[in-house]
Parts: sequence; C-alpha cells; structure tokens
Amino acid sequence: MLPAGVDDIVFLMTDPSQAPSGSHENPESTSGNAEAFSPPLIGSPAGRQKRLGEILIDEGIISPEDLDRALQQQKRKLGEILVEIGACRAEDLDRAIQIQRLGRTRADRYLGYLRVALLAILMLVLGLTTTLLKLRDQSQFLLRIESEALTLEEVRNILGDDQATYKLDAMRSLTRFLDKAEINPILQSAFRSDQWYVRTYAIHLARRSNNPGHAEALTDLLNDPDEFVRGMAYEALKELLGTDRGRSFRAWSDYIGKSPPQAGTVPSAGIAPATESPGGTPP
Repeated sequence: MLPAGVDDIVFLMTDPSQAPSGSHENPESTSGNAEAFSPPLIGSPAGRQKRLGEILIDEGIISPEDLDRALQQQKRKLGEILVEIGACRAEDLDRAIQIQRLGRTRADRYLGYLRVALLAILMLVLGLTTTLLKLRDQSQFLLRIESEALTLEEVRNILGDDQATYKLDAMRSLTRFLDKAEINPILQSAFRSDQWYVRTYAIHLARRSNNPGHAEALTDLLNDPDEFVRGMAYEALKELLGTDRGRSFRAWSDYIGKSPPQAGTVPSAGIAPATESPGGTPP
C-alpha cells in the first residue's frame, strides 16, 4: 500500500478531471449522509455519484445485507446506524466519506496505479526505441567508415571534432578523392592536426596524390616535433619534387622559393620548429 496521500496524487495525476473544484458535499456529508454529492466516479454512469452505502460495499467494509439492515432503521444518518449495529467502525466510515469527497473508490485507485505503470512502461519503451535508433545510425556510420565510403564533408567534420576517436579511419575515405581539388583544404587542415598520426597519414595521402602543390606544407613539417613525421615529410618532398635537398628546412625552403620563418616565429603549419644540428639535419 502506498503512503497516505500518495494514492490521491497518483489518481489526480493520471486523471486530473477528477480533481475536486471546491466543496461538492452538502453540510451533512461529513457526518455520513448517504445523499452527499461528490465529483463523478471513474466507471460510474455520467451524472450519478455513488452513495455512501455503495462505497462501503465496494471497499469491502460492509455487506449488502448490512446495508439493507441499516436502511430498514434509517431514521438517523446512515453512517451512525452502521456503526451502531457493528457493521463498520467509525474510522471505516471516515475513510468512505473521504473516498466520496475525492470521487474515487479502491477500484479507481487501482486503475490509477495501472495507468502510472502503463505510462512508465511506455516511457521505457520509447527510451529503448530511441537508444536503438541511435545505435543503428551509429553502426551504419561506422560501417561506412570501415568501407571507406564517407564524403569529403563528413571527413572534414570528423577531423574538426576534438572528441572524435576515429579520425585516421575516416581519412582512408579520402583515397577516393586524390584527384579532386576539394581534397586540398582537408589535407592542409590535417597537416596542422594535434595528433601526429593524422599528420602522418595526411603526408601519405599528399604523396599518393602526386601534387607538388603540397610542397610548402610538407616543408613546414620538416620542423615537426615528431621525428617520424619529419621523416615522412622528407620522403614525400623527394618523391613529389624529384630532388633531394636533405632534411634541412632551409634548403627545401630556398628550393621552392619560400622564405623561411623568422627567428622566434612559428611556421605556417602551426607547429613549433625543431632545432637543426650543425650538419643541417634535425636531431
């Protein structure tokens, strides 16, 4: 059984139309008058309110025989007679009067509980459905990543998402666009990525594109803080430009006609320059 008052809240929450809009009973209802009026009951015919005797029977407090006996003696209030003949207790009568005022019986309360349970089940089903739909969409997206079927815009969005954990997998879709000019801005952005593996794969794609236009960005990557990235950039420059200027950033900058960055500045790739050894090769 719910705590006192909770069943009333449940009932009114599931069927607000049953909330009393004021005092519906006549002055004698609180004394047990069987003619007291209350709001329409759930399941009762429209326009008819259950009498006190009906409520007592519905609640299992008295039997129909007890009611007949009391009605045969009804020269006083019905409730007083029922208590006097021992058919019910005073607290049972008070409870029935409260039910009459609120306009619902035990069956009505159970119906209210059922409605709350059904509502909770419905919300659970909707929540599970939403979750399953999201999982379906996510799995389909991951399958497209795995099959290298992403569009350029989707790859661009993934690379721009700091929370994305599958950037390298997404970049594999770019192999389908190596002959398209639209790939160049994406590669330029990837060259400036915070993740070394993204920069490395961008160098790999630039090398496969056979586009010398990436030489300037690759030259900047000769100053990358990661040794592996510097080595990849050097190999890509040799292949794209058909010459070998060593691993010196300055030598390659002079060759492609690019002024090297001033002392204390950061190259255009946004990566801090590495110091060069006396022989011109980064340590």
